[in-house]
Amino acid sequence: MHAPGESQDVTFPDGTHVKVGSQVDGINDQGTVAGYTFLGGPVHDVDQYATTKQWRNGYAPLLQAFSKSAGGVTRLPAGYDQAFGFAINNAGLVVGASLRDANAGFLPAYWLDGVEHDMGAPADAIAGRGLGVSQGGWVAGYVRLPDATRSFVWTGAGSLQFNEPLPGYPSSLSHAANDVLHVVAGFSTDDSNAPVPTVWQCPANFTTG
Repeated sequence: MHAPGESQDVTFPDGTHVKVGSQVDGINDQGTVAGYTFLGGPVHDVDQYATTKQWRNGYAPLLQAFSKSAGGVTRLPAGYDQAFGFAINNAGLVVGASLRDANAGFLPAYWLDGVEHDMGAPADAIAGRGLGVSQGGWVAGYVRLPDATRSFVWTGAGSLQFNEPLPGYPSSLSHAANDVLHVVAGFSTDDSNAPVPTVWQCPANFTTG
């Protein structure tokens, strides 16, 4: 693919050396892919990473979302330096996760025409990802809350909506949505984190807008 940052050296505080690079997780019918790459610093928190001697011998990590078509690589902006891209549909809608600020984790985000947008996670969300997108623009993923993880669906506007796990299961996560059938697919997990395949059926007129 020849994406940026395909091979980067990382040094952890214990002296362990590893290599990280780039990956693509989504592709559409035009052959455009979406993914992310480890480019290395600098970012806002470079002093912190330098002090703890993490990531490339003192340089902060830079996880950069990108898409790549026949025309080349497009680096997708992040809310606060860093982002992941996980899926793309034929309309060029890329979904993934972006840092919102220095104190928050990666939260669900989407990019359209190269512009980054928040997907509307609740204020108490710790982290989350948009993992799959349908051709009609429905997004599935998960949000981690203080007490549990929840699958979500987002139909292209408004704020994401949670999909409750199966009765007796504390958490849920989803990877795919079908806007024609109004179905979200993923799994519920029990206290041991064992996954159970789960499908959520949305009403015919369902919308998060």
